[in-house]
Amino acid sequence: MDPSRAQQASKSAAPKQTGSTPSFQAALSQALTPSAPARDAQQTYPHLSGDLDSNPVLLGRLERLAAERGESWTITSGTRTFAEQQRLYDNRATNGFPVARPGSSSHESGNAADVTIGGRPIQDVVTRAELMAAGLAPLAGDAVHIDLPRSS
Repeated sequence: MDPSRAQQASKSAAPKQTGSTPSFQAALSQALTPSAPARDAQQTYPHLSGDLDSNPVLLGRLERLAAERGESWTITSGTRTFAEQQRLYDNRATNGFPVARPGSSSHESGNAADVTIGGRPIQDVVTRAELMAAGLAPLAGDAVHIDLPRSS
């Protein structure tokens, strides 16, 4: 067989990819994307600083409330790994705030944040009613802790 005809035959035997068929990598990437709303790379939280890796819904609600109040807030702890939660739990005697058992903290799912305003716990500065009206759930007995309500 003529070499150019052999090359042409091997090209026609190979599977064709069309522009409308997603590549395996694109399909895998899409399948592995979390179902929670992704934080847009250009989205910012100008009134928040610190550990900004929590659920974007939580961060958005905190940002809106901080902006309405004209304040800058610090997230001292956002999403935690199981190991981070275990370390905090193991050292809870030295922590001024309660620490949940590993596997039971909303921080591990990204649905909680510990927040301070000017070095003060958020619940010492913002009323419970104001937090709840903003779609946030303060945790009684833990003045820095804010959750997304379970139905969010």
